[in-house]
Amino acid sequence: VALPGGKHDASDGHLLYTAKREANEEVGLPYDAAKPVAVLDFTVSKHGILVLPVICVIPPDFKAVPNESEVSAVFSCPLSVFLEDKNHRYNDILYGEHPFRLHFFDVTDPTSGLEFLVWGMTA
Repeated sequence: VALPGGKHDASDGHLLYTAKREANEEVGLPYDAAKPVAVLDFTVSKHGILVLPVICVIPPDFKAVPNESEVSAVFSCPLSVFLEDKNHRYNDILYGEHPFRLHFFDVTDPTSGLEFLVWGMTA
């Protein structure tokens, strides 16, 4: 499971635009529909990729139109799910010679009842 995201293109200008462009390409979110509320600190993936998490509010009536070449399923869940210990676990691993903590969250889509595992950079 992943949240919309991808590589910054030189034509994007600002990284906030990159986030909006990727959300538009992956799930059809109109550029002006995503309202940024926070930009978190940069983090580095286990592959050495610099990632800038952008938190946005989207309209509650937004209906995702997944890009089938990039997205296999779309689901929603309340953010509170990620704050509940019962949904969270982690695994400490070594990636090369570097310790790395992988976080996992068990999520159930309240609409469909389908279960998903959120992990990696998404978590």
